[in-house]
Amino acid sequence: MPKQFSSLSEFLFDAPLYAEYECELNLFDDLFRDALVVDGHCFYCKKQATFNRTTPYEGSSDIRRAKELHIPIQLTLRCARDEDHDIDFFFRIDNSIIQKIGQYPSLANIANDESRTYQKVLKPRDNKELHRAIGLAAHGVGVGSFVYLRRVFERLITSRFEAVKENRGLSPDDFATMRMEEKIKLLEPDLPEFLVSNRRVFAILSKGIHELDEVAWYQTLAGEMKAAAPV
Repeated sequence: MPKQFSSLSEFLFDAPLYAEYECELNLFDDLFRDALVVDGHCFYCKKQATFNRTTPYEGSSDIRRAKELHIPIQLTLRCARDEDHDIDFFFRIDNSIIQKIGQYPSLANIANDESRTYQKVLKPRDNKELHRAIGLAAHGVGVGSFVYLRRVFERLITSRFEAVKENRGLSPDDFATMRMEEKIKLLEPDLPEFLVSNRRVFAILSKGIHELDEVAWYQTLAGEMKAAAPV
C-alpha cells in the first residue's frame, strides 16, 4: 500500500528505492514545478546542507506525459556550499503514486556517511554489520536490516557488561535473564549518555520485526538514529 511522507526532505533523503508514495498535487508542484530548496545530508561536505534544484522546472504537460507514459523524471539538487556537490534523483510517476527509481550518491552512501559517528567507536565486526544493515535498508529490506542492527546493539551492551562485571560484582546469570531496558539501566553508569537517553532505539528494533512494514520501520528508525546521534 502506498505510503505518505511528511516532507520532501524525508522522501528525498530517507525513502528507499522503489517504495511507493502518495504524492498530492501540491507536492508535485513543490517537487517539479516550483522553486525547490531542501535540507539534507551532503555526502561530499560530510554534514547537513541546503540544496537547490538545478534541473529545469517541469511544466504541466510534461508531468501529465510522464504520468501517462511512465517516463522517468530527473531531479538534480546542488549543495549551496559547493556547486560541484550534486545529488541526482530519478522518479517514476503513475497517477498520484511516485517512486524513486534511481539516486546518486545512493541512499546507502549517504546513510553510511551519516553513521560515521557510530563507526568510529565500533569494532570491525560491528562496523561490517552496521554497513550491511544500511545497505539492506537502502534497498527497502527494513526487516533484514533490523536483524543486523539488533545484533550490533546487543553486542555493544553485552561487551560493556563483560568489561565491568568483575569490578561491579555483577552476576552473569542475573544479567542473562534481564530485559534490554533493565540491562541498560543496570549499566547506565558505564554507558555513553546518548545511548542511555535514547534507549528507545532498541524499543523500535524490538517492535519493528512484528509491527512495522519495511518502509515504515526504516523511516522510523532513521529519524530516531538522527535524533540520537551525538553532535
